[in-house]
Amino acid sequence: MSRPITGGVAALLVAVGLPLLPAAPATAATPACAAPIAAAPTPTPAPAGFTPVTTERLLDTRTGPDPTPVGRDCVIAVDLHEVAAVPADATAVALNLTAVDAAGRGFVTAYPCGTTAPLASNLNPRLGDPAANLVVAPLDGSHAVCLFTSVATHLVVDLIGWFGPAGLPFHPDTGQRLVDTRTTARPDRASGPVASGTELVLPVAGRNGVPADAGAVAVNITVTGAAGAGFAVAHPCGAGLPPTSTVNFLATESRANHAYVGLSDDGRLCIFTNQTAELVVDLAGWFAPASPDDRGLLLTPRTAQRVVDTRDGTGPLAGGPPPGAEFHLDLSGAALADDTAAVVLDVVTTDTSAPGYVTIYPCGAVPPPTSSLNQVVGNEATNVVTVGLGPDRSVCGRTNTATHLVVDLLGTYGAGGPVQDIVIAPTDQVDSPALNQPFDPGTLDYTVRCPESGPLDLPVDVRVAPGLIATILSPAGLTIGEPGIHTAGHAAPVADDAVTVRVTRGEVVVASYSIRCLPHDFPTLRTTLRTEPGPGWFLSGTAFGSTGNYVMILDDHGTPVWYRRTSTPVFDVRRTVDGNLAWSPLLAANLGFGLDPTTTYVEEALDGTQVRSYSTAGSPTDHHDLVQLPGGHALLLTYELEQHVVLPGPPACADATDDVWWSTIQELDNDGLAVWTWRSRDHLSAADSTYLPLAGIPGCDLQHADSLDVAANGDVIVSLAHLDTVLRIRRNPGGLDDGQIVWRLGGPASTFTFLDDPLGGPARQHDARLSADGTELSLVDNRTGKTGQRARAVIYRLDTTNSTARLVFAQDHSAPLTGEGWSAGMGSVRRQADGHVVVGWGDQTMPQLTEFDTDGTPVLSVDMIDAWSYRTVKVPADAFDRDVLRATAGPP
Repeated sequence: MSRPITGGVAALLVAVGLPLLPAAPATAATPACAAPIAAAPTPTPAPAGFTPVTTERLLDTRTGPDPTPVGRDCVIAVDLHEVAAVPADATAVALNLTAVDAAGRGFVTAYPCGTTAPLASNLNPRLGDPAANLVVAPLDGSHAVCLFTSVATHLVVDLIGWFGPAGLPFHPDTGQRLVDTRTTARPDRASGPVASGTELVLPVAGRNGVPADAGAVAVNITVTGAAGAGFAVAHPCGAGLPPTSTVNFLATESRANHAYVGLSDDGRLCIFTNQTAELVVDLAGWFAPASPDDRGLLLTPRTAQRVVDTRDGTGPLAGGPPPGAEFHLDLSGAALADDTAAVVLDVVTTDTSAPGYVTIYPCGAVPPPTSSLNQVVGNEATNVVTVGLGPDRSVCGRTNTATHLVVDLLGTYGAGGPVQDIVIAPTDQVDSPALNQPFDPGTLDYTVRCPESGPLDLPVDVRVAPGLIATILSPAGLTIGEPGIHTAGHAAPVADDAVTVRVTRGEVVVASYSIRCLPHDFPTLRTTLRTEPGPGWFLSGTAFGSTGNYVMILDDHGTPVWYRRTSTPVFDVRRTVDGNLAWSPLLAANLGFGLDPTTTYVEEALDGTQVRSYSTAGSPTDHHDLVQLPGGHALLLTYELEQHVVLPGPPACADATDDVWWSTIQELDNDGLAVWTWRSRDHLSAADSTYLPLAGIPGCDLQHADSLDVAANGDVIVSLAHLDTVLRIRRNPGGLDDGQIVWRLGGPASTFTFLDDPLGGPARQHDARLSADGTELSLVDNRTGKTGQRARAVIYRLDTTNSTARLVFAQDHSAPLTGEGWSAGMGSVRRQADGHVVVGWGDQTMPQLTEFDTDGTPVLSVDMIDAWSYRTVKVPADAFDRDVLRATAGPP
């Protein structure tokens, strides 16, 4: 637990209560000292903007049926699930936290309830003196804020806003003073202190450099020269006085509090005081929509981190900052993101020698005529400071009296990525170029489409965050335009070229964006992004369609980062164990299954170098699947012909022939020799087939093996679409049970009884995959020939003891085909390590690809408008290096 901020002799002060205004009951707060709400912490939240709310009291331990203070060394939790003003996707909340009637000096720490209390303090209670401070508290999966207090005290919590994806960006200010009633004219034409029971009206938006559409401001409000102890309330003018307080003060000292406050529709801020007092208001920045010239900054909240404590030598300034001289706060140990332009700090002074003030500002800037907090002898002074970083990413300050200083980092403001915008400007061309993907700072790769011949006139306009430099590089690596925070220029890429936007801080490259000029016949990809997908790379290719033939690697937002033109359509694009790509060509002679003796799987390095080919021994290689085994061995499918087979009767095979092609599995060694073979004709009969389409190919395709997988023990999983069956086959060379069928899933002879499946199992399935632990089987249930039925992506949970297969995931395809069936063939279903499920729908469907989250909600879909893929699968983010993909994309 963090060490309390104490020191000096405690001053005995007269107790002053909070404003006697209506107090809302606590919102689902746990009793003092109860166990906090448990939840696993969520990953670092995405950068977010601010949404002010009508101030709402969430907790007041002085009220309710049990008005008792929070006990010493106790935790109280404020559950935000029941607070309608805070949505589920909020990443942080802005609170005004007040300690009242504290038993002594101490500290209060706010933190997400799913984590442990950090070494930090958000508020320092005082004996007999209400103390308030702004709290920016991150939220985790618990959606609750926990408050630990080292001293018995009443706590009052007021909600003033929240941070989330829909919020307003922050625009920092240099620290200008909006008003000082002691020395400057008041905007209401009055002069001198604000009278008790009245309020100061400050027009803010539309003046002082603040845009007219600003929705809130970050201000430091200082009360001084008060006639007596009291409180001040900051709020949007015209909204009515909320039952809360912003600053609690005594007549004997100056007291400041930082506040995020909403503005009225006409841009005004009001400050009410119940005692006659002088008011000083300093502007730290404003929250407003992004504009082309100022996109603003987004908050990444952090669990509070102590960066400076001059009492014990944490950080710089051991022993305290020198009075009257500039001091430097080193934040290098805080692991700031590259795009960080401002920080939110909690600053505390203690053991102060005399009343005074502290001013915090960006290093390298002229110290502003403002104060960040006002020191008091015998007590702690605490305030939040929102401050920009200097060119060396540092914060400086001054104090006019000797004091110890404690600083905690609460959050960072950044652009949400180093580049704030990439704009493709209109030109005089008939087809003006435009990015195929909407710009997002976290997305690194983009594409435009090149003409069939000649270069594309591509104007590029880039703006970056403060402190960064953008450079536009042509495909040849030449600089376009003048590097800077805002740079623009024209590029002239031809097909396969890429224009690079390089973002640097000093000599360090912090980001590199690529705009690739796609060939004119590259398939049109249209991505719909609902929420953030999991990281990784999608592997796909054009098996059919009217475009050129391509194998491709898409990033997790559906953008092609790497591609290679091929001479034929491609089947079954996959990553090999060595980090290369392998695929099978689709030739006209074998549209249904592998009958072409020249067909092989080809393995190529990303630069186009051929590494290896894979082909079966003695019979044609089928194009449906390849499984690499340890030691360089591989499993492949093939077909073996048997003539004059007695068939069971209708439906007849193609051309009413009695020639049968039996599905066969071969294990090949490094020399291409078959060292293990499984033949379907040794274990199945022609009567097992449930579907014999007239495919226009001589002979009967009785089983149609369309996928291979290997279980943890080496058993082979094979999908036989024309049996509506997935088999598990014992692979135990030399053993008595080698080649035996362990179980069948689906079809008339299914080993398993299907549970929770209204369709009673799969039909004409593809891409059967067994999970590593053997408990789940995923597949595309194509339902080919099943009139009026849609293709499904399904996952069954297998219970081999009780021989049941329970449907645990099922998603129908979202759009019908033109003709019979729904995605009548091909496709893929793979569960990812993060629990997401990636579905390649196959056939001539849109979307071609959908990624579902753990709740079955689509997070991303990709349409391939004029082509379609046999499979689309996702591999982990570390499977490929982005720079290597960029460097090797296009022609080898």
